[in-house]
Amino acid sequence: MQQIFLNLIDNAIKYTPCDGKVSLAVDSEPGWAKVSVTDTGPGIPEADLPHIFEQFYRVDKARNRNDGGSGLGLSMVRAFSEAHGGRVEIFSLPGSGCTFTVFLPLSHSGTNL
Repeated sequence: MQQIFLNLIDNAIKYTPCDGKVSLAVDSEPGWAKVSVTDTGPGIPEADLPHIFEQFYRVDKARNRNDGGSGLGLSMVRAFSEAHGGRVEIFSLPGSGCTFTVFLPLSHSGTNL
């Protein structure tokens, strides 16, 4: 679980300009805990959205392992979320930032987090 949120927060900070904002929100809906990480970075182009959870996929083709990142972070976020019975969703508008929301199932006695 820790790796899910460290990765999302690290990405949000990395891609948000100095005068931007990164925020976290915790909420719930019936049966689910929701944790959202939102940034005011450049956003992700619509053409890239279907691929961002693929291993080794990078939106910025100019980035490489020497510049930081292996292209595995978001695929791990998805895999770890699914391993806990959850899912991850993204909302992004180019030029307006991103919101990644992780949904995790609640147990009958509260949460299984």
